[in-house]
Amino acid sequence: MSKLLEVNSLSLSIHSKNGLVNPLQGVGFHLNKNEIVGLIGESGCGKSLTAQSMLQLWPQGSIIKSGEIIFEGQNIINLSDKEMEKIRGNKIGMIFQDPNLTLNPTMKIGSQLTEGVRLHKRLPKSEAWKRAEEWLSKVGIRDPSQRMQQYPHQLSGGMKQRVMIAMAMICSPSILIADEPTTALDVTIQAQILELFKMLRDEHQTSILLITHDLGVVARCCDRVLVMHQGKIIESSSVEQLFAAPQTRHAQALLSAKRSLMIC
Repeated sequence: MSKLLEVNSLSLSIHSKNGLVNPLQGVGFHLNKNEIVGLIGESGCGKSLTAQSMLQLWPQGSIIKSGEIIFEGQNIINLSDKEMEKIRGNKIGMIFQDPNLTLNPTMKIGSQLTEGVRLHKRLPKSEAWKRAEEWLSKVGIRDPSQRMQQYPHQLSGGMKQRVMIAMAMICSPSILIADEPTTALDVTIQAQILELFKMLRDEHQTSILLITHDLGVVARCCDRVLVMHQGKIIESSSVEQLFAAPQTRHAQALLSAKRSLMIC
């Protein structure tokens, strides 16, 4: 398969009250075209920071010690803020964990959905509005014209997450990063969201990096899986291989914990 993005030997340090910490230590992986890759690991292992690095969304006080992120033939880790603005939300979209923190409570859904596509694609308001309604329909929201006129607090948690997916996809990015997108959702809505991701892969050829702590999500949705531990990618394999014969002790422990929860 053709590689769409490569992360090579990425190491990052952050100044903290306790001195310099090193949350990413030689991280390396790739995304192929038209696949869903799961990134799993314990809380604090560096999953979200790895994803944020792909968009230069580093915490204050961060220092890139080494590494490169190759996308469309160039190392985007060295791009200026102005150059990255052409990539964020346009070529690489991101769904953040909590839509309540991402959606603006004072703006109608329609205004928030059309803002990015008007900026990146230079569409007139009427065309941007039409595309936004189409994407709301694609992600399973009924009466999209009505929802466009509503505020975030008028939508359920599942609907807000669908709006986030539509917002991330409206510019047709080649890569979608989803950071724990189903954590706060009930099992039924979670399953529907995972089906949406598979639809984006199959019908829109979108490559998805799905960050999760839930191995059940990985089993239902992903093509490949990356296991992260203490700032490093320690295992990369197919989903089938991970569940049948994990290569590292940490991956074995994650699977054992999952099975224990299922027994309970």
